[in-house]
Amino acid sequence: MGNKNTFNPAQTSGVQYFWTNERVTVLHRNGAYLPHIEPSEVLLIETKPVDGQRMFWFGRVTKTAYWFVLEEPVSIYDVDSWYRHQQAMINAHDGNLDEFCDMQGQLPF
Repeated sequence: MGNKNTFNPAQTSGVQYFWTNERVTVLHRNGAYLPHIEPSEVLLIETKPVDGQRMFWFGRVTKTAYWFVLEEPVSIYDVDSWYRHQQAMINAHDGNLDEFCDMQGQLPF
């Protein structure tokens, strides 16, 4: 994902914000604290590394809950991939069906 969206992979403590299609808040394992969370905000909560790779719980905040977008901890690259796939679905819904459907308008499954 790199620095083009302001995500700094070197930051390992506190709170970090970066942008994809929307603002994403990252709570790192060391010293992270949010005094206020906006409803519908995307939140990544860093958890234990797996095989040396930093992992995050990926979810969205509502007024009463935190629900997981993906069911298990994922890498930051998985989050980026999820956003890319979401944008492809939005593009298909907005009428750009050339990449999503064949000439008869049938889905590829």
